Amino acid sequence: MQANIALDLRARAAATPDLPALIAADLTLPFGKLWQLVDCFACRMAEAGIDQHARVALETTDRIVAICTMFASALVGAEFVTLDPHLMQVPALRPTHFLRSPEAAGMPGMPFLVLDETWSPRSGSGSTHGGASWSGYAGPDAAAWIVQSSGTTGRPKFMRLSQALVHRRVHAVMSEFEPQRTRMAALFHSGSRPFLIRAAAALLSGCAIVDSMDIDFLQSQDVTLLCASPRQVREWLGNRRIDPPIARLQCSGAKLSAEETRRLLDSFTVVEDVYGSSETIKAHVNISRLEGRAVVTRGQPAGAEIQILHENGQPCIEGEIGTVHIRTACMASGYVDDDAATARSFRDGWFLPGDLATWGPDGRLDVIGRANDVVNLGGRKVSLTDVDQLLAAVPGVVQAVAFRHPAEDRQDELAALLQVHDIATADAIVARARVSCVQVLGPDSTPREIMVVAALPLTADGVPRRSACREFYLKAAGVGLDAP
Repeated sequence: MQANIALDLRARAAATPDLPALIAADLTLPFGKLWQLVDCFACRMAEAGIDQHARVALETTDRIVAICTMFASALVGAEFVTLDPHLMQVPALRPTHFLRSPEAAGMPGMPFLVLDETWSPRSGSGSTHGGASWSGYAGPDAAAWIVQSSGTTGRPKFMRLSQALVHRRVHAVMSEFEPQRTRMAALFHSGSRPFLIRAAAALLSGCAIVDSMDIDFLQSQDVTLLCASPRQVREWLGNRRIDPPIARLQCSGAKLSAEETRRLLDSFTVVEDVYGSSETIKAHVNISRLEGRAVVTRGQPAGAEIQILHENGQPCIEGEIGTVHIRTACMASGYVDDDAATARSFRDGWFLPGDLATWGPDGRLDVIGRANDVVNLGGRKVSLTDVDQLLAAVPGVVQAVAFRHPAEDRQDELAALLQVHDIATADAIVARARVSCVQVLGPDSTPREIMVVAALPLTADGVPRRSACREFYLKAAGVGLDAP
């Protein structure tokens, strides 16, 4: 029998039917009931013609719906993808079926199936064989998931993951969970890859997912692991402090600064800064904890081989900056319908994420930023990541992103977008942000124009999309659209 995450869930439910699988303020769903719900979803999908030849796109904010659709797709052998407008621009990935939960708006003109109460066991739906004879995928190489790249530097690219690769990835992530003991909460969107792969790994480990953002509720349910992007945990935590602290915070999607790590250690015993991507999953983690009053950070490999290389291909020693290369058994093979991007990023069995980094003490991986985030301004090399962090550290700023000024005659200048907590004090915040940059980087490397916006275009991991921010500025400021 082929390896299949849904069949693994069935085995877990048979072994521990009464163990809590998902806990919310208004319900606790044990594994036995979760499996029944997944089985019902598979039945309704089969009735709708969803099978091994189908590609299912889901839109939902409901964690139970997301989890059940993901596992039910594996039961019937269909490709699964979270609906994204960019997906519709890739003809090879156009979904055959569109699903949404009742609260989701859907996409105009698309024939959505609504996952309402008739999809539950109470409606009488469900297989007569208890899920024992679902077809699953046609084979281990059959496409199972479609995932997208981060899209931080442009339009996201898409990858097909085989059934075997999805199974391998989920089981690799299971190493992060203590079987039947870890309780996980997540701030990631319910349909995002960072949530779904962790949810699958948690459940197959017999661990409960606590569906809440309320700190008191998380503590009452003994949550031991919170997963989020740095921006998400920053906005969620605000000025609060969790006491007693939650055991582990796992951050991914963007690197944590030393200052932010120190602050988070007031609310979490251990802070894990995860380095990875959709192309490779988790590749390395910097683990920080307090030893006395000092923050101690040590690096830990995560099942991947990482090299940091000079331009001549020679390995960098500790402290030297080079480009990151990653090789792992969980790596995707390339991007769908984008041979040029595949050739740039996948070379000789390695994935090149485009990051600059250096090895630090104790095996720490210190990511400097993306190679194309270092811009030349009239002979001065400036890291846009450094500018982002300086702006974002100013009190009152939610997040910030800098970019080369898009005007054709101002290519030696920077511009930036700021999202602030209180629009009434925006002018004062912008003034402080400019002073902060000038003090550290000097006036020539400080954004000449800073625009305050209500929100920034973000990736699924909650990271600003620099190119989309630049395009937004371009339109809002009335700069010529043909600017490079």
